[in-house]
Amino acid sequence: MVSAGQTAGSVASLQIDNIEHFPTTYFWGIVAALIDTADFNVVATKYFLYPSSNSAEELINFIDTLSAEYYVAMAVCDDGYQSVIGYQGGMPVRNAIKKLGSKLIDSVGYRDSWCLLGRKGGEQNQILEAYNSRYNGLASIVAYKKVSSLSGSLITPEVGNYSRINNIHFDSEIEADLFALCQTEDNSFDTLIVDTSAVYDNIISNKKYKNVFSLLKLRTKKNKMQR
Repeated sequence: MVSAGQTAGSVASLQIDNIEHFPTTYFWGIVAALIDTADFNVVATKYFLYPSSNSAEELINFIDTLSAEYYVAMAVCDDGYQSVIGYQGGMPVRNAIKKLGSKLIDSVGYRDSWCLLGRKGGEQNQILEAYNSRYNGLASIVAYKKVSSLSGSLITPEVGNYSRINNIHFDSEIEADLFALCQTEDNSFDTLIVDTSAVYDNIISNKKYKNVFSLLKLRTKKNKMQR
């Protein structure tokens, strides 16, 4: 995430996996994005802009109604001082931003650069925040999050000339459902649940399919318990 006041370039950017998530990266004010804490998808963005006289109040209301289930990415573009957050520290809108864990918001002045990756009720040592004064360049945050999936799928390469195969054995150390994707001569597919070795034995003896692929639907033990 990047914030640049006027002298630093007048831009605000939020990129996740090299994809820009701020619909507009040039404006006068502050932008906020809600990010799902589970998968890091951006679910909403909102702008608080000059010359609206209600920007500060709108930002306060926005923060007050937030759920702690979201990360909040906020960034200044061009200027947030006179357009949104006011002329001195301790103002109500700045105090509202502190609810997201900010410890630098009272330092933000005219044309300064500032961005925050916070969370409602977040402690200052649990959030990421960057600030630079007007003539000291842009402010930026780089963050990484490892996302573990509870389920997924995998299609194997084709089995090949399965008419020459006598038997197939499948073994896995993780929870998985096994399906056979059987390609017919007209290139359509039959999907067969492989719950016993006899299913593959029948496929092999049937000889009516052109190719056979294996489809694994994987799940963690945690996911299985939740279902």
